Amino acid sequence: MPLTARAARWCAGHPHGTLAAWLVFLAVAALGGAGTGLRLAPGLPGSVTAVVATDPAKLLVLGAPVVVALLWLVLGSALVTLAAALFLGAVLATALGLVTALSSVLPASHLACDVVVLLGVVVSADHVLFSVRRHQEAVADGRDIPDTAQVVAATAGRTALVSGIAIAVSMTGLWLVGDALLAPVAFGAIVVVAVSTSAALTLLPALLALLPVPAPRRIRRWWPGRVPALRVHRDTPRLAARLAAPVAGLLALLGLLHFLLRSAGVHDLPGAPPYLSGDAVLTLVLMLALTVLVLLIAFRPILVALASVALGVLSVLVALGLLAMQVAHIPEWAPMVLLVVLSGPSTDIHVYLLHRFRSEALTGMSARHAMTGGVRRSASAIGGAVAVAFGACIAFGLAGTGEFRAFGWSTAAALLVDAVLVRTLVLPVLISLGGQLSWWRRITPRAHSRSGRGRPRPGSGGAARNH
Repeated sequence: MPLTARAARWCAGHPHGTLAAWLVFLAVAALGGAGTGLRLAPGLPGSVTAVVATDPAKLLVLGAPVVVALLWLVLGSALVTLAAALFLGAVLATALGLVTALSSVLPASHLACDVVVLLGVVVSADHVLFSVRRHQEAVADGRDIPDTAQVVAATAGRTALVSGIAIAVSMTGLWLVGDALLAPVAFGAIVVVAVSTSAALTLLPALLALLPVPAPRRIRRWWPGRVPALRVHRDTPRLAARLAAPVAGLLALLGLLHFLLRSAGVHDLPGAPPYLSGDAVLTLVLMLALTVLVLLIAFRPILVALASVALGVLSVLVALGLLAMQVAHIPEWAPMVLLVVLSGPSTDIHVYLLHRFRSEALTGMSARHAMTGGVRRSASAIGGAVAVAFGACIAFGLAGTGEFRAFGWSTAAALLVDAVLVRTLVLPVLISLGGQLSWWRRITPRAHSRSGRGRPRPGSGGAARNH
């Protein structure tokens, strides 16, 4: 049994001890941060703080009701929504406390704290929704609480672990080569992703063990089969391949051209803007390479990793184009910070879909049927995660001032395009077109026999999906 599954099983079996340990950890981080205060990194431009800082009171008034309302709409239970809100609050408080406490020895800034809040809400909401959905499937299969926690850790928990490692590794590359402006942002992203991943593997199983998680009636009523993109992918994959890939490619090309034209038109200084310099391009290539390396280790097929590279570049170009459309002058910090914020939800959705595809393939399905089943079973969780992340970005933009308001709206639009078009449509098409060359060729008859069936029944959790 993997270590993560053992830890989740123990936490579910000892929820009160787990909650007590997290309360102590939260108190230590919060008190440490309050005692030292935030110390800004040396060399940080003073004008940046005034441009990007959000109003905390306004952010709380606007953001908290939006996120809680969307969580309740997706989860369909007041108790589970309360637990999700407590989970998000614990992650944010712990991460902000650690960043503040460590600011005396490691780089920090107000912009980094803003990124911690936005990225923490989005990534933590992903973990909650993915885990709750898998928890519902395991309970429907008749499993008890420890077994359910083990199943959730082996699927949604492994998704959180792989995506968390991928984001942290890529942010480490940005931290090492970034300047005084980007290094604090990368450090804050590493901290909040590490805290959120740890909480998803320990705190979340304990919370779910204490609460009665209802069947996904509300989710079934709202999401599956009702989103046109998912219906196209389920019924006519070839039509989706003809429509999704060209549309995404056209958006990426237009985004790149618009971004380059806007960058060239607003900078009067000689040379390229800082975000178009050789160091910035090298940083982006390093971040993508490190992310792909983690995915290659986790999933093995080389074409899956190459598809991840292609989709990563595609999402980057679309996001930069949307940013250029929102502002007349592109801030020096905005392009790379936008990519940092988008790396959280896009990597979560990407890894979650790959896990779903892999679990379907382990039942003996063909690549095409595995794609269809994976997207169909992921629709409710991904749809809810996108809705919460979109609402959080909109609220963050409304609470921002100056250029950060446009940054929040651009992030929301880029997230919507990335999740619905790039990840949900183009990713399955690329993998299915690769056939067996892009699939898990190491599936053996022995693994086949462990699943106990050749093809699962629709709507069943199945033992094969615990891989």
